[in-house]
Amino acid sequence: MEFLKRPWLPPLLVYAAVVGVLKILYTFRGIEFIAKYIHVIALVLFLYTPLLMIVLKKSNADSMGLFIGNWITSLRVTGATCLVVLLPFVVGFILWHRMVLGHAFTSEWGLPDWTFIVAQFAGAALPEEVFYRGYLQSSLNRAWPGGRAVLGARVGKGLLVTSVLFALGHVIIEPTPVRFGVFFPSLIFGWLQERTGSVLAPVLFHGVAAFLGGYPPLA
Repeated sequence: MEFLKRPWLPPLLVYAAVVGVLKILYTFRGIEFIAKYIHVIALVLFLYTPLLMIVLKKSNADSMGLFIGNWITSLRVTGATCLVVLLPFVVGFILWHRMVLGHAFTSEWGLPDWTFIVAQFAGAALPEEVFYRGYLQSSLNRAWPGGRAVLGARVGKGLLVTSVLFALGHVIIEPTPVRFGVFFPSLIFGWLQERTGSVLAPVLFHGVAAFLGGYPPLA
């Protein structure tokens, strides 16, 4: 029974439950009701599971980075990270999809519809970062303290395992090796969480990455 008392077990079980529910929904997405509301259900699961854990454990949102905090620092760190990563990301993305996957690109560049931007930030980045970085990474960090300082942030086992689980969750729901590629940006999301102590920075950067990944001229 000592195994059941391991501090890393509860967050992993919560992760398995959430991903399991989403996998079932994705499998039966041919049903009209599920197809219509699957994204809403996913958003609710990712956003409210951490809040439920806060209530059950009688902890506070700060312990999961679920606060704005020093938003100026978050904006500054996110902006600097975008400048360093943005160009290589776009170039690498284009080369991967053109040279490896053989996808074509449109030449119609312009401002996207505002609903597309909202979907990337509020529908994808916010709920995923609240769950993966806010709840899962913070919980695993407490289970596995320690790590090494990397550019002003602690990088430990919790961050690395969370990134693996983030990628694995995408692959489980949509089984294709390409989906595991989200492991690499996930490392940056996790680093931003550790660097700022808030989910704001990873939400912003994740939103930018999702925007670029789905922007019509690049998609």
